[in-house]
Amino acid sequence: MRNHISRWVNSLGIVVILSLALSGTGLTLLFADISPVVVSWETASEVGTAGFNVYRAPLSESAVVRVNPELIPSEGDEMVGAAYRYADDDASLRPWRRYRYQIEEVEWDGSATLYPEAVVVRAGLPRVWTRVEGGLLIALALVLLWGRLRRSSQGAAG
Repeated sequence: MRNHISRWVNSLGIVVILSLALSGTGLTLLFADISPVVVSWETASEVGTAGFNVYRAPLSESAVVRVNPELIPSEGDEMVGAAYRYADDDASLRPWRRYRYQIEEVEWDGSATLYPEAVVVRAGLPRVWTRVEGGLLIALALVLLWGRLRRSSQGAAG
């Protein structure tokens, strides 16, 4: 029995490893929360800060558009800032197109400061495409493994 299992594992070899790698990557893409663009920033302190807005513009255009539907609330305090992350998965983002992002700080009194520093990023694939890609990788892994198992069982029978 032990020799039979050992021969079976050796005959499958690289196909099993490849199938496991493909299915692991596929599961990650299928279930991970991967946005086309993620903008992150940190503050040192937040005196009077109510929250933040994130603005975006295609690199070739100058007019920026607010992308967050609601104010991103301040999480820091007057002495210690905080780290922030905004996932932009707007359907209007074009894969591989370059966009410029800017952060606006909004104070409790209603005043706002749009910081001149901008981050330029290249948009990735929309979430639906990463999920499709994940499903295709899992299907490929199963096809490879099934084909190898069929050949192994035919070789053992013959």
